[in-house]
Formats: sequence, C-alpha cells, structure tokens
Amino acid sequence: MALAFALTPFVVMAGTLKVDAILPVYKIDQGCSAVAIKINKDVRLLTAAHCTKGNTEGYLDIETRDEDFKMISIDRRFYEVLKSDVAVDLALLKIRDPLFVPVTASIAEKVLVDEGDDVWTVGYPLGATRTVTKGLFNGFQIDQFRSTSFIDMFRASPNIDGGNSGGGLFQKNGDKYELIGITSMKYNANNHMGLYVTLDDIHKFVRFVKADNTHKLDAR
Repeated sequence: MALAFALTPFVVMAGTLKVDAILPVYKIDQGCSAVAIKINKDVRLLTAAHCTKGNTEGYLDIETRDEDFKMISIDRRFYEVLKSDVAVDLALLKIRDPLFVPVTASIAEKVLVDEGDDVWTVGYPLGATRTVTKGLFNGFQIDQFRSTSFIDMFRASPNIDGGNSGGGLFQKNGDKYELIGITSMKYNANNHMGLYVTLDDIHKFVRFVKADNTHKLDAR
C-alpha cells in the first residue's frame, strides 16, 4: 500500500506519522531522498552515500501544496556534503541556508520491531511526490553485493523504487515514530526485498560525526 503526501499549510501534531516520519524527508538532486535529523543541536540531512555520487554539494527541493494537494511552489535549498562513508552507505549533509530549519526525525535508541511487525518507508520514488509505504520488518539480510565487505542490513517489505534511496525506515514506539534505517537498495523486480542501513550503523556513523569536528569526506 502506498500513499502520496506533500507539505500543506495546516497545523499538524507531533506524535503522528506525518510529523515524525513524513515531513522530515526531503527530495535531493531530483533522484534521491534524505532525512533531517539533529546532531550536536545542528540540523543535518542523513542520506545514502551513493546518493551523493561523489559530489561535495547539491540541492534539495521543498514542495508546498494546498489542501487539495495541488502544487503551490517548489523552493530550492543547497547543501554541502560533510561526511560520506561508502562502506555503510551513509552520508551527512549540511544545509547552507541557516534560516531554513526543517522538521527533524528522531533516531531510535533501539529496534523495537520484530519479524512481521509493521514498518514505514518514506521517500521520493522515481523522483516524484514524497510517498510513504507500509510493510513488514523481516530482520537482517547479508548484503553480498558490496565490493568492500559483507555487512548486515535490515530487510523490509514496503514497496520502494529508485529515488527512495536515502529516505527513512520508521518504527512506531508508543505514540511516536522513530527512524531505524536508511533506504539503501532493493533487489531488482522484487518489491519485498528492500535493504536498509541498520540502526546500529546509523548510531556508529552519528557518534563518529559528533567526535570528528573536521567532517572530512572519506576517500572514494
């Protein structure tokens, strides 16, 4: 099941899927997604490293729509890549406009979902309108397609497509939704084999960024 969402001028409450998971996800460079988070009290965008394509900068588009979901405007902001780790497929982006403060997602402390539990993925499939898809969590999958090493990734069944990369995988914790994974890839022609960077790797990446003030890019 997939539903399309976009920004609206209405007031929405924290503790809802829209505020916690949908609004924090942005389209970057027309072909990928990114999730706004807070690191060291700064707002940053977390995405998949392969989305940056080796670039050091890029842009994000902010869509504004009315209550009928008709487009009002598309506002563009630019970012720079602060940190990229191709081994785990994560990158951190800094928005250059200090006046633009996006809604942020909360990174979960731990994974609460078990095999067969509901999860949600938010992103921009095929670079189109932001879309949320619901599916089931299926545990770990060894990613055998990376040239660097074999690593664990989450596998879940929400429908994703090109453009979802860099978006978020979310669990429900009480009355709030939390980020537990970053969309990395899916097996071709298989809508139930989406692979996501794990929460453990997200925590390690964020801890490294907090400790490394230089935010140098990894060698590519």
